[in-house]
Amino acid sequence: MARRLVPFWVPVLFACATTPGPEEPALDDVEYVLGAEDVIEVSVYQAPELSRTIPIRPDGRISLPLVGEVMASGLTARELGAKLERRLGAYVQDARVTVIVTEVHAPRIYVLGEVVRPGAYPVRGRMDLLQAIALAGGLGDFANPRRIVLIRRTKDGEIRRVLNYSRLVSASSSASPPVVLPGDTIYVP
Repeated sequence: MARRLVPFWVPVLFACATTPGPEEPALDDVEYVLGAEDVIEVSVYQAPELSRTIPIRPDGRISLPLVGEVMASGLTARELGAKLERRLGAYVQDARVTVIVTEVHAPRIYVLGEVVRPGAYPVRGRMDLLQAIALAGGLGDFANPRRIVLIRRTKDGEIRRVLNYSRLVSASSSASPPVVLPGDTIYVP
């Protein structure tokens, strides 16, 4: 009898393991969040004179005719479109706005040295040192995990911090990996 139950339960367990829970968004539901220096196309239906392709300024705002300054950073394209529709409603009858991201220019971090894929990587939201190294494909075969250098430029100068990767990933360690900020460089010797 136990042999008949195994084939029945295996597909049920597999289906449960692959279905996102109610609190987890499906991958298709995740929308890109606009950031400084991204380039967007704003199309106003039946008002081509108001349509523009514009960059989001470093302060996160855009400027458009009639509506003036609008905060775009931190919104999705759909949210920005709705915000612009509300603002244009006083000037354009039945305003319909579409926002399309044409260029992504997210702030970057740099992961160099003995990693699988050294290079510049975009930073959106919170990211720690371990996540940044994982983004670069992980440590290379000849990496020295005890001497990873985090380089940060501040207004007061450059700060260098030597970190022990092995200690950061150890279950017995109370040390948490440092948060990586845009512009940081991680060097893995």
